[in-house]
Amino acid sequence: MTSLAELLAPNKECSIDFVGSVGKTPYGKLWDQGRAVAAWTGRSGKPLAMVLTNSAACVAVLLGAIQAGIELVSIPTPPRGADLDWYTSFVRDACMQRDADCLIVDQSHLPWLPDLNGIAYATYDNVLGAPGHGVQDPSNFRLVQFTSGSTSDPRGVLLGENKIRANILSIAERLELEPGDSACSWLPLSHDMGLIGMLLTGMNGITNHTPGGVFTLMKPEQFLRDPGHWMRLCSDSGTTITASPSFGLEMTLRRQIGQSINLRKLRVLITGAEPIREESLTAFQQGFASVGFDDKAHCPAYGLAEASLAVTMTAPGEPWTALTVEPDDLIAGTVQTAPRDGMSLVGSGRPLEGMEIRTMNSEGRVGEIQVRGPSLLDGYSNGENPVSDSGWLTTNDLGFIRDGMLFIVGRIDDVLFAAGRKVFASDVEMHVGSINEVRTGRVVAFSGNGHLTILAEADSREQPSAIDTARMVKDIRRVVVGRTGIAPTVVGVVGRGLLPMTASGKVRRGAVREHLSRGELTLLTGSTREADQT
Repeated sequence: MTSLAELLAPNKECSIDFVGSVGKTPYGKLWDQGRAVAAWTGRSGKPLAMVLTNSAACVAVLLGAIQAGIELVSIPTPPRGADLDWYTSFVRDACMQRDADCLIVDQSHLPWLPDLNGIAYATYDNVLGAPGHGVQDPSNFRLVQFTSGSTSDPRGVLLGENKIRANILSIAERLELEPGDSACSWLPLSHDMGLIGMLLTGMNGITNHTPGGVFTLMKPEQFLRDPGHWMRLCSDSGTTITASPSFGLEMTLRRQIGQSINLRKLRVLITGAEPIREESLTAFQQGFASVGFDDKAHCPAYGLAEASLAVTMTAPGEPWTALTVEPDDLIAGTVQTAPRDGMSLVGSGRPLEGMEIRTMNSEGRVGEIQVRGPSLLDGYSNGENPVSDSGWLTTNDLGFIRDGMLFIVGRIDDVLFAAGRKVFASDVEMHVGSINEVRTGRVVAFSGNGHLTILAEADSREQPSAIDTARMVKDIRRVVVGRTGIAPTVVGVVGRGLLPMTASGKVRRGAVREHLSRGELTLLTGSTREADQT
């Protein structure tokens, strides 16, 4: 294959099922509709900025951008609870960085979108209705995707079409795609896992291997309203491949599926994009074993935007691995197994074809992870290039390698210092998030002046006065002390949706800290501060 467009071009009759909207649509029809993109962009020759959504018109424009060989700037949709002023600034800066003067959005978004001061709006249908033909050179396609911004300002990652193509091929090789495979996804196309890992990799597999195959595409909001719908669709469509972060597994388990399902065909469930919880994988297997889910379908993975997406992945059919280790030893850079109450780490698999990994310490010791391979970025949108002359990218993630398998410990800036000890924020946040009353993925831990602060969103949709905050605080303190031996100075509970989030749906830890210090976060009555402990 000489280009990404050739890799994705329709070779066999197949379709995408847009759940809850237009239903099954021939893939070839979407591909042909996309040819209008070249005519649209030919007017200005500028990059095309898009808020990618899981809709037929958006997918057609996406495919058209790949065929036309233009630069596509992917703008994430604002998650619930996002600071609109921050999001507006984010979108404006992203467009200006790439000299994009028009943002393409879904028609339904127009009524609530803010003024972007000189950046115009258009809809997918506007683009698809462009008359005439434009110049097409697929080899010039480039994707700009933004890092999460959970601990710093988001940065645009520039990916040439050859980088994306290399990652798709290496993922497909690890998944051992075969005739009869089909995929189902609820992940947003504005996220690399949803776009590259599921849609593009999935369509490459289906159009080349499975005549009449179907890719089932939900909208993220459909999943959030009814997580069980995901598994029902996998059952109804005979899905063989799907993916989700850990929180998606946990949300699905908390809901009743509501009907008899069959998951015997599901041979791949990729988990990544955030810390992977051993408890989540185990509970999911136990919860769905009776309807045919095979524990070996779990495929934990590790990746990052700077590598297009995937770096390592557990192979289908290979038992996934977890280690329970001593947290204090990890802080010191060593790895020692521990009793069951230690820190559990799930192995993220071995490097994909063409990818290499190493840590900045020796094998088996904790160090900063470095990666090298054909899918690494061309640079950042600000002109910086983090790849060394020898081809290595330093990731800012801590981990270790054992028997060729990568274990992720956390981010370098996840190491907190409190009460004379060092702890991992990710470990604390993961265990606080396991409390039933705490909203999954909405916990933040940080330290300062030797003190530990924990903030969490209540999962309840009840009025604040109906939330038993005092009991939540007591449970949070118990979990934190049990995990770390440190009594947090502040344990704050806020209402659902009040923690500032990134455009990709992660808590903005720095913003949380700033908002708390300025008194801009309203803690529910019953939250504790240092004065409450004296």
